[in-house]
Order: sequence, then structure tokens, then C-alpha cells
Amino acid sequence: MILRLVMYIGNLYNCIGNVYRMKIELFRNASNDEDHPNMADFYNNIAVVYYDQKKYTEALDFYKKSLAIRKQHLPSNHPAIAASHNNIGLVYSNLNKYDIAMSYENIALIHEGKRE
Repeated sequence: MILRLVMYIGNLYNCIGNVYRMKIELFRNASNDEDHPNMADFYNNIAVVYYDQKKYTEALDFYKKSLAIRKQHLPSNHPAIAASHNNIGLVYSNLNKYDIAMSYENIALIHEGKRE
């Protein structure tokens, strides 16, 4: 029973990732804009799925894409930019790259401090 549940959850995560990838493709085709602000959320959501699956390298790629787009379209003190830095820091921490993780976490804190 538990094994079936674990397999079901794994399949569900794969489906969620595929749905997000399909949404990205549809949105790209409709907007012809790879750097549209909505793409940041799509990339972030895919990163979350990979992160939950412990596929940290893939998660990192999508978190970085999301951050790059957010930096283009949002003010530097926007909470989404701080959240992106925090997420990237968490990934680096899970990859045992603690120095890099700390630098991203510090940037996240600086961005959070700018909001106040």
C-alpha cells in the first residue's frame, strides 16, 4: 500500500513537471517573449517540482532563469527577488556548496531589508 502511494506521488510530480513545461511552451508560442514576466513564475514552479524531487541541478537552472527574468521586470526590493535568492541558496546548500549558499542567502536578506 505504501509503495503504491509513493509510486503514485512520484508519478504525480512527473506529471506536474510535464504540465508546467507544456504551459511554458504554449505561453512562448502565444507571446513570442521568452523574458515575459509570467515566465518567471513558470520557471520557479518547475524548479519547485525538481527541488522536491531532489533534482537540485535541474532546480537550480530553473530558479536562475526565474531570477534573471524577475530582475528585468521587478524593482530590486521586490520580495520575489529576495525569494529567488533564498531558493537558490537552499539548492546550493543541498549541493553542499555552503559558501555559495551563504552568498545567496545574504543577498536575500539584503533585499528583504530594502523592503522595510
